[in-house]
Amino acid sequence: MTEGFRASQDGFEIVGLRNEFVEIAVAPALGGKIISLKDCRSRREWMWHPGDCLKLFRNSAGDAFEKSAMVGADECLPSVAGCRVNGHTISDHGEVWRSGCEEREGREGFEGDKNEIALRRSLKSLPLDFSRTIRLRGNVVEMRYELLNRADSAQDYLWAFHPLMRIEQGDRIELDASTVRVETTSWKEDKRADTWAWPLPRAGIDLANMQLGSEPAYAKVFVETGGRGKAAIVNSLRGERITFEFDSPHISAIGIWLTRGGWNGYHHVAIEPASAASDSLADAITENRCKPIAPRERVEWMFRISVG
Repeated sequence: MTEGFRASQDGFEIVGLRNEFVEIAVAPALGGKIISLKDCRSRREWMWHPGDCLKLFRNSAGDAFEKSAMVGADECLPSVAGCRVNGHTISDHGEVWRSGCEEREGREGFEGDKNEIALRRSLKSLPLDFSRTIRLRGNVVEMRYELLNRADSAQDYLWAFHPLMRIEQGDRIELDASTVRVETTSWKEDKRADTWAWPLPRAGIDLANMQLGSEPAYAKVFVETGGRGKAAIVNSLRGERITFEFDSPHISAIGIWLTRGGWNGYHHVAIEPASAASDSLADAITENRCKPIAPRERVEWMFRISVG
């Protein structure tokens, strides 16, 4: 049975769901940020945060994402990278993470047992209404989305789920791919849109085992999925696993972000279901990688996170 709960962290209300398998906690006022995702059996906390203590705070307009609380999972919409599209300036990592979301009542209300957390946000940078609903089904977290175009003209958008996760000894990425597309790396010889062999693009780099050589480094790569994909982090030493899986025409790529001290000294990993194999909406439009949402159209998609 799923139980709903409320708590407080650094003055922010936290809403959550738990059952015998998994516990998830969300901060609605911080764009629906997922601050905790725990395996209730192994007690592993999958979400990462800087330093030893979790600290939440609100950002101002114009702040870079690296100046944020950098906690857990955010929704990046309508772009991951900051860019300009049709005269609109889109902020670093999009708009949602820096703004509050309105909480909607679940089907059973929030008193007593509750099986979902439903949030929504109307974007300012583009005429889009964004909704997300989280449900628990055993050890599976269902992430359901709706996007409504309020305008009388088609709108381009780029969405990505952005979960910064802890790296433990023995962790390994499972990804069904032979090649990946480079988005960005810390090495000058690698250019965006280069093709790397997965998981061993060259000597000293083993992406599956989260090894980027002897120097601090980072890399972001994409695999295009055609709307059906799966990726996981597994740890055979600890008997732990987290799996991201989807079958949707609105999720066409998986991004893998890995930093081993190369980005602000941090060590974390992200598996990012995304609507296009690009961090920049402007680039995705130029490269014909994103599918516009028609006037007054509503699109829906869903992916699953299996814990354990």
